[in-house]
Amino acid sequence: MSNESKDQARWRRLALVTGAVLVLGMVVYLLWPPGRDDYRPLDLAGPRWQEFEQDYQKALLSRMPWTQDPKAIALRVAGFPNPDNTQPARVDLRVSTSHRAVVVIRTHNLPDDSVRQIETRVELVKEMGVWKVEWAGQRFLCYRGPDRGWTSGLCP
Repeated sequence: MSNESKDQARWRRLALVTGAVLVLGMVVYLLWPPGRDDYRPLDLAGPRWQEFEQDYQKALLSRMPWTQDPKAIALRVAGFPNPDNTQPARVDLRVSTSHRAVVVIRTHNLPDDSVRQIETRVELVKEMGVWKVEWAGQRFLCYRGPDRGWTSGLCP
């Protein structure tokens, strides 16, 4: 094989690898939502959160199974189960280590005529065998307004 043919083969392999990496990057970008900066933080000191904390502490004492599952905890932070029995459209769990988890819950078919979808991101940390919510936030997909993409602001 000539030097020119070897160079062409190398360039072809490099182009294929580069293309594969770009495609993989796009798939990851499309499937996994952005970081916490794109979400509106939930008020973890407010009354709704205090109610969750009380229920969570009681459940821990009773050894309820959902307290051992970061996905189940995140669903409760996002308001599930709820009085109207609606279910989330999508729940993604991403565990980066055995002591950290990120759960993203997407909800649609909402009764609100301004909000098309809500995405809740819950970051948890496991300390001394117990999962704790470290941070939570939401972003919204609006029906109307100048920018119909995802926003951390309230929908008009």
